Amino acid sequence: MATIVATKQDRILLLEFNSKTNSYTMEFLKELEFWLDAAQNDAKLGAIILTSKSKLFSVGGDVGEMYRELKSNNPSGYVDKVVPVVNRIILKMLTHPLPIIAALNGAVAGGGISLVFASDHRVVMNDSKIAFAFGNLALTPDSGTSIILQNFFSRSFLLQCFTQGKIIRVDEMSASLFDRISGSREELIEQAIVIAVEYTKRDKWVNAKTKKLLNQNLIDLFEKSSSLEFETISMACKREQFKVKLEEFVNKNS
Repeated sequence: MATIVATKQDRILLLEFNSKTNSYTMEFLKELEFWLDAAQNDAKLGAIILTSKSKLFSVGGDVGEMYRELKSNNPSGYVDKVVPVVNRIILKMLTHPLPIIAALNGAVAGGGISLVFASDHRVVMNDSKIAFAFGNLALTPDSGTSIILQNFFSRSFLLQCFTQGKIIRVDEMSASLFDRISGSREELIEQAIVIAVEYTKRDKWVNAKTKKLLNQNLIDLFEKSSSLEFETISMACKREQFKVKLEEFVNKNS
């Protein structure tokens, strides 16, 4: 079964994440990168929509894989393998010539948050939640979340959220963070398509160049700081606190 279902219609590429949790497995990441690259080379496309078929947009890191690596005496093995790929994908989203719309129809957690906020637009369900899960596993932020989210939230807010693993509901956030807030998945996708269609009516070259201008400072910062973010979470995985928290989490959810 494909981890992403891709549909092309009216110059829009709809990418629907297709597993229960849409965690960052290598299969999922390879498919997402493939479709981002394919869209960049498709002259007929004018916009991309990212969403999920399940109520979980993405949980980010695959806890099961983390645990298997831990039991193999390689506690940082998962993040060492996966985070550089995620960072490459996030950079592709920031530099992608097509506008990207994230349609959040439920919850997003951990590194998956970066997919939502690296997008150019966000439409959300009114009961959506954002789970800053890192602190619950004694981990530091990764996947560009510590970099990108400072464009949207204060540092003090993020410090609390990341370290304490807070879960924030959409209705607790500023409405200005989202382009549309909907009450059903059908309405959510319709609203994302409305935004995408407007771009398909415009000059594609202007769309791409304007996005690049607006994102350039963030791109520069991401390229500079993502290596430090990666280095820090790799270190966090080697600490005893991570082992304890991960085993507690696995035992609780097994």
